[in-house]
Amino acid sequence: MSSHHHDHHPAIADALRADPAEIQNVLQRSRALWGGGYVDAAKKDTVLPAECGVLRNVLGRVPKFPGRVVETEGGGMSELRYETWETGFEIKGTSTWSTSTDGCELRSKTMSLKLHSGVSKSRQCVLTTKTSFAEWPGIRERDAHATAGNHLAILIMAWAYILSARWAELQSSDETDVESRPRGITYSDVQAGRATGQDEIAAEALEIDIGETDEPAARWWAAVLAAGEGWHAEFEVKGRTYKSPWSAHLAPDPSIILRCKTFHSSSDSTSGPADTDFESPPSSRQALQWLQDYSDRQGVLSQCIPALAASLFLPTKMLSDSEPVALPLPRMSRRALLLPRPSLENPTETAIQHEWNLIPYYMTLSLYHWGLRAVLSGSFFNSAVPCNLVNPWLQPAIECIGPIIDRGDLKCFAAVMSQRPPDIAALWVGAVIMGLEKPIWFEASHGWFSTELQAAAWTKSFQTFIHLPLGNSTGREDGVNWRWETDDGLSREDRGFRDTDAIPYWDGGYNFRDTVPSSVPASKALSSESLSEWATQNVFHWLRAEGFPSDERDIFNHEWLEMGGSSDESEEDVDSIPEEQEKTAMVHEWIENVLS
Repeated sequence: MSSHHHDHHPAIADALRADPAEIQNVLQRSRALWGGGYVDAAKKDTVLPAECGVLRNVLGRVPKFPGRVVETEGGGMSELRYETWETGFEIKGTSTWSTSTDGCELRSKTMSLKLHSGVSKSRQCVLTTKTSFAEWPGIRERDAHATAGNHLAILIMAWAYILSARWAELQSSDETDVESRPRGITYSDVQAGRATGQDEIAAEALEIDIGETDEPAARWWAAVLAAGEGWHAEFEVKGRTYKSPWSAHLAPDPSIILRCKTFHSSSDSTSGPADTDFESPPSSRQALQWLQDYSDRQGVLSQCIPALAASLFLPTKMLSDSEPVALPLPRMSRRALLLPRPSLENPTETAIQHEWNLIPYYMTLSLYHWGLRAVLSGSFFNSAVPCNLVNPWLQPAIECIGPIIDRGDLKCFAAVMSQRPPDIAALWVGAVIMGLEKPIWFEASHGWFSTELQAAAWTKSFQTFIHLPLGNSTGREDGVNWRWETDDGLSREDRGFRDTDAIPYWDGGYNFRDTVPSSVPASKALSSESLSEWATQNVFHWLRAEGFPSDERDIFNHEWLEMGGSSDESEEDVDSIPEEQEKTAMVHEWIENVLS
């Protein structure tokens, strides 16, 4: 009960708290959904849902990662603006927000976003059995393609190169010439060892069979799986040299030996004349073809998309801590050796090859660290649930998912989260592979969420009413115009990714105000209201960051908010903002920085 009471508004003390009957209703419905729905379904299946192998649906309206030179409105070209410091560089974009609701007089609002797009060093990765998905459960595949062993680490290292090569291509003076060798990417002298025929390898070494392939492909794999930096993707900005934010290399233990049989080919239709130079790193498109060839041979195409999703979190790992990234130790399968060698003369066009056109969009999303976390943590919330009912909504989720996290049943956890919503299922699998499930779960289970409008608009992920479509608008994304910041400020508007083949986005759930079915078991009593209080305070502070009307004084004196100060007060009052309001703003800014 609030300590503030006003005669002109006698019921205000409980205005923010939900009715007890409504609390019980949401408790029971949430328990039925999380426990009887999501968790039960996840436990019944031995493999991950098919949605975990589809990543493109998360793109929504994500803009394309820009090249060094971007097109202007008049058809000219303009230099991208870079902000640099010793350990990295950023690029910046701005979005202009407006509502399409008829008759709305709200002014448009411009917000900026910086993406950390260059780093100073490569991130080391270690292979271990003590990590997420050491045993790969497999994905329920639509094409019934065989899945053999665990090749996630191998594929992640390959994707790290492909993303970095595309980064280098986009930073070159003519990014449209994607078939040529990208400037800025080179091999080092560090390579994985090779074995041919009946060559014996040391017992402690890890043997990776890349099969029969040409010399340029073998040289590439030797660089990608080297113990150390086998390749460098670099770009010079304002006199300093920076690396791709997806730069990654393997630790020296265990050492990797490539089992292969190489041949020379001068007529490979997928390569081109430059491929006769074995010491020239391949383009991103060529590297993707070699990744597909390996996946075809090993029967692990279904692991390619989860590996790509995991590689999108390499920049997040780069910034969040200095520890090596733990990846599951590869486990080869003998039955994969029976698969025929892919034809280099007539390469099969698969979904993996189609992903090449989407790489620049994935790159933008990958570098939006706050946005990625907001999208994933938002899975635990529901835009149909008011802020003051977050406790009864989250408590059953905590009761159901907490034990799953504690016992390390990551297959079950990923299967549960792949249903909330299916569009980001593959992204969740990638986060779990990279070991990010615990920090994200910790934040969500404490009711913490970041109101990232840009992430909601780009991915169509709605966790609060703030993210929902407005009036006659078909979605928040229709009210935002994105532009990359250039030196002359003349960049063209980027309307973001469009794909009519992507599945419709999830609408967030069902109506919680319906009558509870008699089949739903009684729920435990509500343990506290702390999560509802935090969520309510978070949203109110976001909505009234610059003050609040004087007629809302009673609401903001509620013990859940205690904001003080009114934007409608006299000039003298406004000039002297109450100390508690200033402190509150500082605390919230600090919390947002910590969670990033």
